Amino acid sequence: MNNTESWKKYVPETVSLYHVDYRENLDEREDLQEQCIRNNNMERLYETVMECYAEQEAESLLKILGEIKEKMAEAGQTHYIFILFNSLNKYSS
Repeated sequence: MNNTESWKKYVPETVSLYHVDYRENLDEREDLQEQCIRNNNMERLYETVMECYAEQEAESLLKILGEIKEKMAEAGQTHYIFILFNSLNKYSS
């Protein structure tokens, strides 16, 4: 058994759906759209759109990680919980 097989069975195969209020759109942001066009750079536009999803995405990720941790703990895989969450902490800092 390779190292990933021992924890892969705990990771859910899911699709996360995010809801963005229809009022959160770019209709009133002509200044941002114009700036992106003039600079030939869409980065700020992408950042603005991603801000709409960031909080929901973080909540979803924490919920999924909690479920994984719970399943692994029930199966006695505490060693892998430590490794998994320590690895994630490196990237979340």
